[in-house]
Amino acid sequence: MNMVTIQIVPRLSPPVDGVGDYALSLARQLDRIFNIKTHFLVSDPNWQGDKEVDGFKVDRLTKQTSKELILTLNDIGEASSSIILQYVGGGYARRACPIWLVDGLEKYQSAYPHNKLVTMFHETYGSGPPYYGQDPPWISAFWLSPVQKNIAARLTRLSSSCVTSREHFRKQLIDLTSGQESKISVVPVFSSVGEPPQLCPLKNRYPTLVIFGGGRSRARVYEQFLNGIGDTCTALQIKKIYDIGPPTGLDISQIGNVPIVTMGEKTVSEIGEIFQNSRAGVLNYHPEFLAKSSMYAAYSAYGLIPILASSNIVKGNDLDGLRAGEHYWAIDSVVEGLNLEVGQTISSNVYEWYQAHSLEVQAEIFARSIQSE
Repeated sequence: MNMVTIQIVPRLSPPVDGVGDYALSLARQLDRIFNIKTHFLVSDPNWQGDKEVDGFKVDRLTKQTSKELILTLNDIGEASSSIILQYVGGGYARRACPIWLVDGLEKYQSAYPHNKLVTMFHETYGSGPPYYGQDPPWISAFWLSPVQKNIAARLTRLSSSCVTSREHFRKQLIDLTSGQESKISVVPVFSSVGEPPQLCPLKNRYPTLVIFGGGRSRARVYEQFLNGIGDTCTALQIKKIYDIGPPTGLDISQIGNVPIVTMGEKTVSEIGEIFQNSRAGVLNYHPEFLAKSSMYAAYSAYGLIPILASSNIVKGNDLDGLRAGEHYWAIDSVVEGLNLEVGQTISSNVYEWYQAHSLEVQAEIFARSIQSE
């Protein structure tokens, strides 16, 4: 008989949702390898989707209150089930303060004390930009950070185990909850577009570069780093750029002599095929947060050279085991030594880094957490 776990998520696709996609990929792997069936509980009352996704049952809250959460968990009829909470504060409440969520889970856990709660902290709590060493008072995080910290601390204490994607997040949770260190694991996220069975060397791939992601994100890449993209194409002998994702609103058909092929939105398998046969991928992401980026994880899984469209990257910094020039290349310093040979080293490094927290590895971590006595 299959074990059942309830995954609480802000929403599932459609629309495209990073946390929801993570949860669905995890559900597939738990089912396939560990015979653990997932029953999804979507917290967004406005979410419009099917009552079954990929063979997994889906329920939706009609309103975001602790009472409604408890009633729905009871209605699901899995009183002996564990719960995996995919936590990102902004996904459950405006201004990222879902007090109703933690109140409901505390009451539910008091009724079923033997049920396990495993929390995946995709984020912990917010803080505004620095202002003479602290947040400016007109930034909402200045006022709400104490509430968000309280919620994160309560969830950590309530959970039998916690997972998060960044070492910085783990340190934050430890600071909030003394004595909880042993239950908090750091595991960077896995690829949202699959994992290839094998890789071929960059020199044997098509001389293509990928620009992948949301429309606004890709638009910023083109608007701010056009010269850097051109330099990257020269350094890696790129002959074609694949633009993948929703429309950017820009009218750019080529960079220098390199044509841009607008692919639009593609299926996971189509994206995987393009990635597997390309040399590099550009992403608009700050290096401090790469471990929580499913796009960076995808580039790493396929051995693409990650080209960061981010300025002022400090070489030598070690963030979650990732270093500039070894696990990614800054787009504004491409002319300082990037070539196909250096790129192959980076490709091998990121692929090796990824294997330690692949989907298979993470599914085993969650399975062990909810099956342990």
